[in-house]
Amino acid sequence: MPPECSRATRFLGTCTSSTIDFALTELVIADDLEMTARCYATLRRCVTLLALQAPVAADLRIVVVAMRAANDLKRMGNLAHHIAKVVRLGHGGVIAP
Repeated sequence: MPPECSRATRFLGTCTSSTIDFALTELVIADDLEMTARCYATLRRCVTLLALQAPVAADLRIVVVAMRAANDLKRMGNLAHHIAKVVRLGHGGVIAP
């Protein structure tokens, strides 16, 4: 499993645990920026690869799958961030815009 996928899995696991342990919500919220940055970096690498190498057939499918996976991981990160914000709201914490 690629490191980004395992990181997203841990991210969602931490988010789920944050519903019980409030201290984990801040960790999830702080990690969201890094997760977003990694996803955008993957997308930039894919676009650069498409522009410079012009892959065909199987190679092109791999690049497209990587781009779709990065987008899905970004959505998972956004979901975890939203859940953490809702948990923080439920605990009476302040939600930053």
